[in-house]
Amino acid sequence: MMSEQPWDRLCRWYQQSHRNLPWRNTSDPYAIWVSEIMLQQTQVKTVIPYYERFLLSFPTIKALADADIDSVRSHWSGLGYYSRASHLHRGARYLVERCDGQFPRDLKTCLKIPGIGPYTAGAILSIAFDQAVPIVDGNVQRVFSRYFAFHPPSQAARAKSFFWDKATQWVSKSQPPRILNQALMELGATLCTRHNPDCDRCPLRVGCQACKRGLQNHLPIKTNRPSTQKLWWLSSVFCTKDSVFLRQNDRSGWWQGLWDFPHEEASSQIALEKAIQSVHSRIANAYCLELPAIRHTVTRYSLQVRPVLCVVRNKTSVRLEGAWHKRRDAETLPLSSLAKKILVMIE
Repeated sequence: MMSEQPWDRLCRWYQQSHRNLPWRNTSDPYAIWVSEIMLQQTQVKTVIPYYERFLLSFPTIKALADADIDSVRSHWSGLGYYSRASHLHRGARYLVERCDGQFPRDLKTCLKIPGIGPYTAGAILSIAFDQAVPIVDGNVQRVFSRYFAFHPPSQAARAKSFFWDKATQWVSKSQPPRILNQALMELGATLCTRHNPDCDRCPLRVGCQACKRGLQNHLPIKTNRPSTQKLWWLSSVFCTKDSVFLRQNDRSGWWQGLWDFPHEEASSQIALEKAIQSVHSRIANAYCLELPAIRHTVTRYSLQVRPVLCVVRNKTSVRLEGAWHKRRDAETLPLSSLAKKILVMIE
């Protein structure tokens, strides 16, 4: 009698134990696409409310394609990695213009859609259409690295080739493919976690070479991550009795296209203090008040932000690129998460 294969044990475990998440209750490729883009670099509990609000406002590919980009960014505000929203919007327009608003069912065409790479394409094609297309993300890498006791750093070219080969083998042998791919991701997210994996409950414990050798807390081996870099910012919060001054970020870098308070970077804490002291002399006829400092993290950067509230009598005294907005209207703009924090402070 043939022994049960690891992918069969994994699929059975998933069907019995998986979390009930909103994107798992649909086979709509658009909804799955939105969830996969939102889940990149973002925790599930953070994504759920954004996902539900996003689909309420943009329920179809055409609805998203027809939407104004500022409206899309507004729904993304606070979720981070804002280029994802732009890619999603461009992808929807691509599908409307090139694919009659329908999601393609072949990998080659999927990879032409802006913002979609091999992982996202594989997730959509397998989950929505039950195609045997492999996926490899951080969770899948961790599962395979431990199961096969694979030692090269997970970011090395050899490792990536190994993981994709294994993912292709498993999904081609498993039925149905949509379950296998979701099971691999679920296992890495819930049991085969980065720290303290729960090997006692793992469906792949039998056959797992890392568990057998006591290596589960040492694999996968990763290359050294870049250290956190500290930045010092002076944020100038210009306002009148009923308006605030904001500027829109450009289409590259952090907070793409989102509105923000003007800021300038200092080279050190001492330089930042000097910049704060000079604010009074730079702004004529303004009452300036230093607000509490804010710590804000963006990817590997730790921002030390010092907001200075500048109440001006004449709007023309602010000679910067940007625009004045009524305070009640500012809250409806697609704001950066930092701007939201500052807006709450001045209110």
